Amino acid sequence: MKNPKKKSTSRKKNAPAPAAALATGDSNRLEFHRNAVGLLPTATDRTPGQAILVSDEHGEEASRYCSCKVARRRTCAHLLELAGMARQFAAKNTGKNNGTALDAAFRGSVWFQLAKLLADDCDDTPDAVRCELRKNEGDTAPVLGIMSSNGKELLVYASQGADQQRLLERCGQVPEPAGGCSRASLLRQLGLLTLTESERQLLERGFRSYGLAFQ
Repeated sequence: MKNPKKKSTSRKKNAPAPAAALATGDSNRLEFHRNAVGLLPTATDRTPGQAILVSDEHGEEASRYCSCKVARRRTCAHLLELAGMARQFAAKNTGKNNGTALDAAFRGSVWFQLAKLLADDCDDTPDAVRCELRKNEGDTAPVLGIMSSNGKELLVYASQGADQQRLLERCGQVPEPAGGCSRASLLRQLGLLTLTESERQLLERGFRSYGLAFQ
């Protein structure tokens, strides 16, 4: 007979486990743009999909989407994992459970200031720039050079870590993985989902606002 005073510690079969500490490998699969955040699948995922959460103007979740087959029938593991990551980042940055925490942190960083400097001199989209690895005299390892569409050098990226590969993926400079779940395609999708109505109208006329040109 069960002890009536003892509380059960088991979870419902389909309930998601509590979010664990966010590992570096997991955060490397995360991308964000404005009020939307997306997650790439792992390399070993048998049903890969790109999960996306979009927040409204108040910072509350407005919509969710995943391109995997499972998401057509029910909430998939990709969306559950992404929701857990978004909660952790939001708690660290704003104390709120929303998809805008990453963008808020980025806009207050030195990386945002660097992006503004680059955007003032070049309005190319990420897939329009040219990237090349080269080893100059005196370099101990190859560095990544990024040029504009007209051949002007924008920056030299010297890091040899996983962040270099991530930058190449963001610029669409790596082969498309099986299933089409690439970092570049995820960023394009996030960009489309966060367009304002005026920005959509400008794009339909073949123009881009300053905000779009910068981003």
